[in-house]
Amino acid sequence: MVDVDGKLRLELTPGVYTVNVQSFGFASLKRRLEVQIASPQTVSVVLQPYSCSDGCGLEYSSLLLDPSLATSPDRRFAILEDVHARPDHKFFLIDRDFTTQRKLFSSSKPVKALWGYDSRAIVVTDYPHGDIYHTKVFPVDVNLPPIRLLDLIARQLTETEREDLEGRLSRLHITIEALKWVKQTELELTLSGFDDKAQKNFKETYVLPIDFHAGSTAPIWPK
Repeated sequence: MVDVDGKLRLELTPGVYTVNVQSFGFASLKRRLEVQIASPQTVSVVLQPYSCSDGCGLEYSSLLLDPSLATSPDRRFAILEDVHARPDHKFFLIDRDFTTQRKLFSSSKPVKALWGYDSRAIVVTDYPHGDIYHTKVFPVDVNLPPIRLLDLIARQLTETEREDLEGRLSRLHITIEALKWVKQTELELTLSGFDDKAQKNFKETYVLPIDFHAGSTAPIWPK
């Protein structure tokens, strides 16, 4: 354990050691250290932010299809994972400016994360064949709730189309996948799957506006 100044004093017998330095919210760093007789040594270590090793509980998510997308464009936020949580992995949003973290969701399946251009929101897709009810857009603002992509699609439909979709959900193997942010406030996504009744595959593409307010975040169907 380091002191308040971040210093640690060790008395080691002569030999070659591998020192592993870890701190919450930072990447772990390994150093080769050769200790000689009666020779005090000072080793300076600078950790890089955003990730954390197994020993401190959080790291870049192994479930993210593209780990580079775990960090927001402005480098302020990062999606990290508690790798010790089993069977589900717990994912957290880290805010570097305020050194805070909050849990976003849990998943036992691969996921994909896509940050918006302005770093205000991240869309997480349970992929492939994940739980469509957990596929959401998460705002970084802690006061704003996430929006399920299924609800986002439903809001673009007429009442008749919405009722038809609600009926189809019980018999379809559906995947909702966020493809890309078209603009700062628009998201391109697909709704695809296999219709057991019609015995055929289908795929529909939407480009939908993302607007965080009470109406847009209220769920249409129960979780």
